[in-house]
Amino acid sequence: MLVGPNNTGKSRTLVELQQWLSLEHYVEPPANAFFVLDEPGVEQLLDGSQTRDWLLERRYSWVNDHDHVARFRTINSGEQTVESVAHSWPPAERSSRLGSLGSHLVRGLWCGERLQHLGAPNRLDHDGHPDHPVHWLVRDKALLQAFDSAIWTAFGMHVIVDAWGTSILLRVSRNQTQSDFVGTSEDGLPDADLVRRLRQLPTLESQSDGVRSFAGMVLTLLTAQFPTVLLDEPEAFLHPPQARLLGRSLAEFQRDGQLLVATHSLDVLLGLVESRPEKVLIVRLTRDGERTSCRTLPPDQLAGLWRDPLLRFSRALDGLFHDGVVVCEGDTDSQFYSAIAARADPDATPTPGRHVMFTYAGSKHRIPLIVRALRALDVPVRAAVDFDILSSESELRTLVEATGSGMTGEMSSDLKLVNSHIRGGAVAPKVGPVADAIEEALSGSRGRELDASDVRGIRQIIEPPTGWRDAKRRGLAAVPPAEATVAAKRLLATLRAAGIFVVPSGEVESFVPEVGGKGPRWVVQVVEEGHLDAADEATKFVGEILASIPNGRSEIDHEQPSR
Repeated sequence: MLVGPNNTGKSRTLVELQQWLSLEHYVEPPANAFFVLDEPGVEQLLDGSQTRDWLLERRYSWVNDHDHVARFRTINSGEQTVESVAHSWPPAERSSRLGSLGSHLVRGLWCGERLQHLGAPNRLDHDGHPDHPVHWLVRDKALLQAFDSAIWTAFGMHVIVDAWGTSILLRVSRNQTQSDFVGTSEDGLPDADLVRRLRQLPTLESQSDGVRSFAGMVLTLLTAQFPTVLLDEPEAFLHPPQARLLGRSLAEFQRDGQLLVATHSLDVLLGLVESRPEKVLIVRLTRDGERTSCRTLPPDQLAGLWRDPLLRFSRALDGLFHDGVVVCEGDTDSQFYSAIAARADPDATPTPGRHVMFTYAGSKHRIPLIVRALRALDVPVRAAVDFDILSSESELRTLVEATGSGMTGEMSSDLKLVNSHIRGGAVAPKVGPVADAIEEALSGSRGRELDASDVRGIRQIIEPPTGWRDAKRRGLAAVPPAEATVAAKRLLATLRAAGIFVVPSGEVESFVPEVGGKGPRWVVQVVEEGHLDAADEATKFVGEILASIPNGRSEIDHEQPSR
């Protein structure tokens, strides 16, 4: 799986790979002909004679009537003499280029081309030579059943072959199958009623681009085996559920070969991983100027991550397709920070044109999991957390280590000092201020029943806001002055350098104290009432996070080759 932000060379990599493999092994490639790739390696598992035998088992072959020479044909790749295979097979020392055999062993499925794979080829005589994917499909009942099953699962339509004419048409129906169109004519002539009923069905070729693209990919993979398939943007024209289903189908139909997929779709990636997590290698491309670099996540590491339900059922891995990711504690945080980032003046951002994603982990202790997963593929990741992350040294240490840093002695000392000053005794609240606060909190709610949110608000007013409860609400303002405040500010600066941004005023709601409550309702009210424009501290906080994310450059030293 080739993933990464826009304009990093994913599709170009596949194009150059096919071009390279199609070069003759005895011809030197033109200088500077390839923009992304250096020389790729090809592992030869068979010699020339074994490759010839492999092709004969999996391709249509015949002996030409005119020159009595044995030939074979690959779908959409023309024909070649059988004996030329062994002679054309490159020697081991020049094995990275396949020449004329490239079109028989490597299949490129490009976005626009996939829409043309269906068509209506001429009907073949019993001794005719197939030259279209549909010819191969109708010659094998098992292939036709597999194709019908894939289209039915994705779109709720059965595929029905109509060969009552000069062409072979693939038609579709939501409530009829091939068995409803079995001919019963005793004289061998077309059954008029059967033909009429067939003609009433729409053709597969007349369906939407999404249906045709899906069908074209499945048809090609089913009807001819290729050791290597190059698939560019399979999600094109598909809705997310269909893209995910396609990912699962691709893993099944290319089970015995290598599949290289360039995609912008998390759904395609998830579909492939759901089907065969032990076989998926993710390669994330990044680009710095004219230089393309890659980072890989091996199948064993991906399978380990995949066992965690958070990564399986959230959209956190969507960060693979962004220039950077900010991981927040909850959805309220990510929604608010996203809204702040969206309203920023593009001309004022340090690096315009970047695409940074805000996502959430569900809790503080889940943030390190997402950070580690994305960092493994060189995605620049930042964490945005509430001030009370400082209340637990173990949680903070885990998060710091997930960013690739470590807790220093000074950080531990500062943390202990801040904690010792914050964990203090309770201060009894005064009746007057408590009554006023409750009256204000419920002033706009008269006439309706008390709900859980009201109860939580009243409880927060009544219970003494001491220790970390108070610090979570007020942040640095709750830290005693002098040495504790100095230590807290120094600790926050050190964490920022590690990619961990702590809300200095406590929690996300503290950025807009004029709006009460918590959760999604708070965010909606903040946005609808126009509070974002006045949220200067929040704008500064989000701006610092975005400014810390590099523009197209790796944050991890690469041991793997670039380009």
